Amino acid sequence: TLKKYNIKKPFICITSRDSAYLDTKTDKNYHDFIDTDFRKFDESINYLINKGNSVIRVTKKTNIDYQNQSKKYFFLTEDRTDSSDVFFLSQSKYNIFGSYNGITNLSAIFRKKSLYLNFVPFSLKDLTTISKNSVFIPKKIFSIKENRFLKFYEINNLINSEYNIHYQGNFFQDKNLKVVDNTVTEMLDTIKEFDKSYDQIFEKSENHLQDKFWNSFSDANGIRFLKDELCIKISDSFLENNEELI
Repeated sequence: TLKKYNIKKPFICITSRDSAYLDTKTDKNYHDFIDTDFRKFDESINYLINKGNSVIRVTKKTNIDYQNQSKKYFFLTEDRTDSSDVFFLSQSKYNIFGSYNGITNLSAIFRKKSLYLNFVPFSLKDLTTISKNSVFIPKKIFSIKENRFLKFYEINNLINSEYNIHYQGNFFQDKNLKVVDNTVTEMLDTIKEFDKSYDQIFEKSENHLQDKFWNSFSDANGIRFLKDELCIKISDSFLENNEELI
């Protein structure tokens, strides 16, 4: 497939889920809060291509039409199979997941350092499923009743105590909460940060906000596992721009 479409290495895979994944007529377990508009990747895709990478969009189905005129951008529709998705995700330089869903588990299986954007539902236990040395940024949650964004530890507590993946309805909407996607700028800044350091050996961040973030949670053993064994990190730039949520 690489030869047929003249896909040159290094290539980066980007995935995201949208409304095409849910049949509202038969499935009342709404997960549309996971969805991400792939068009928000446009600036990031151009940045990665200008850095010498090819970019492959990987998705089984989509309602989002995105076009890019670069000969280094690929969206294979005719020859796409589940096997080709697995192949691309396993052979990529790294993967960028625009939504947290089933396909994200492949990076952990391949032990491939990856970038997880729009991570929702966000909790420490869900972070244990992502691949070692990876970076993430969560979606923010706005309380309509309290007219404020929930702090990160509050989101974690909410998910741990009340969220059920089989909830019949829209969990956040039913609790008068609004899920807010990562902005184009947050995504681009995080991708720049990740791309710059992806091939470096993991080192503890010198950004004091990392410790402030992790220390805001009460699960000391879980934090130790994520930080010291899985070497998971939340984006520095994201923390700097959202310090008030720590």
